[in-house]
Amino acid sequence: MRKYLLIAAMGLAACGSDKKTTNTTPTANGNDTATDSNTNTGDGNGTTVVDESQLTGPQIALMGRFAPANGGGNLMAWAGSRITARVKGTTTVTVGLKTSNPFNLGKVSFSVTIDDEAANPAIITLDNTQAVTSFDVTLPDTEPHVVRWTKISEPAYGLAVFTGVTAGAGGELTATPALSERHIEFIGDSITNGYGVMGVDPCNGNSTNSNAEQSFATLTAKALKADYTLIAYSGRGLAMNLDGTTSTSHDAGNAANANDVMPAMFLDTVPPSSTTPTATPWDPNGHQPDVVVINLGTNDFSGATNAYVGAGNLANTCTNALCNPDETTFVAAYVAFLGQVRAAYPEAYIVATTGPMLSDNYPGTAQQHVAAKTYIQSAVTQAADAKISFYDFGVQDTTATACNSHPNATEHQAMASGGTDAQGNAQVGLVNYIKSITSWQ
Repeated sequence: MRKYLLIAAMGLAACGSDKKTTNTTPTANGNDTATDSNTNTGDGNGTTVVDESQLTGPQIALMGRFAPANGGGNLMAWAGSRITARVKGTTTVTVGLKTSNPFNLGKVSFSVTIDDEAANPAIITLDNTQAVTSFDVTLPDTEPHVVRWTKISEPAYGLAVFTGVTAGAGGELTATPALSERHIEFIGDSITNGYGVMGVDPCNGNSTNSNAEQSFATLTAKALKADYTLIAYSGRGLAMNLDGTTSTSHDAGNAANANDVMPAMFLDTVPPSSTTPTATPWDPNGHQPDVVVINLGTNDFSGATNAYVGAGNLANTCTNALCNPDETTFVAAYVAFLGQVRAAYPEAYIVATTGPMLSDNYPGTAQQHVAAKTYIQSAVTQAADAKISFYDFGVQDTTATACNSHPNATEHQAMASGGTDAQGNAQVGLVNYIKSITSWQ
């Protein structure tokens, strides 16, 4: 069912996903305001300036959603966006990256692997100077090696532009390995992005302690040997965001787009922001995932609680009726979104899941985990689609959590591989659940 595009000499279209390319000469799309020249910041991350005449070299694989950047290169927003190259005949390879526009709120982070093992350094970061920075990777020898750079920070922390890969002295870039025939798309919020997973509560998640490679989504995809995309944004909900906003405007130039709920951003290559309110659209016909996993609703429930407590009430007085989103509104929004996903991906298995941060003992007696299960299961039933199903992640262990009570690395692993939740309920794990519905081995 997968569709792949092999581009020989190209200007990346906004619908780009899972592509291999030999050259990039993209046209301007107004999303990148960085300068065009390559500069090295002298920060010790690399000393070789990327040659812009060799932006990507032969058959660099770009996995995720990319758009052409103003001035050249390929713009990426979503965590999990990946650049893969195979190099031989040298002990170094260099990637060119830069930040995009003033929307960036923190350092944009990338992981670096060599043959799927962590490189040294394992993580590189970009500041907000918007200048191209080159990052050298030292290889163990001159044999062929696959090097991958993965954006592990989410859109809220900033966008990045990929400007090229250059092999070191005596080396060359060769065709990258074949892409997986399996693809999973994860649609979610901070949990899917691995928000604050590298921190220990109390702390606030940020661009340096969050890591999408440690999220349940990435762990699940890798365990299943599947390609993946993460379409996730912290604080966003299904019908209501964490801050109580409910915008679904998404019309050109509307500043309200910056507060859109996730269903409105689902088909974006680059989501809207306060500085670039017009989103860059994405065409789902570019690829068709085999499985779509939706993990939305945590912020809807938290937003409802925030509204109640913000009005001067105490959290311990919360009940289902007072601190949970309206069931009719939530279920209707979920049914509509399932229809939207089905329209984009006619043959995919769609899995609607609960958020593990929702519990039945806080706040008050709201029974948020039970309520979320009831609401989502109702939406799945109403969708009346044999390939849409429900999976419950259970309730996370709160004795040790990542930043702002988010799942830590142990919890993310349990979400992927299974175990027993905080209420003593057995969890088969998302990996095994997806195997059961797809017959993947």
